[in-house]
Amino acid sequence: MTQENEALRAENAGLNSKFGEMDKRPVLVMGDEEDLYPGEIKELVLPVLEDELERRVAKRSRRSDFFQT
Repeated sequence: MTQENEALRAENAGLNSKFGEMDKRPVLVMGDEEDLYPGEIKELVLPVLEDELERRVAKRSRRSDFFQT
């Protein structure tokens, strides 16, 4: 668990470094809220985005292609 935590800290530091180099605002800003358990915020946000994509984005469109993973 300690190794995983350190790996995530390193990843976070790298992303923060890239964020500092950007001249535009990112799509998602995490704010001050922290996960109560690993992946909690992601687990809450992704279903909301998936629901909105399902309802609002036309199938076989540039937008649908962009948001597919």
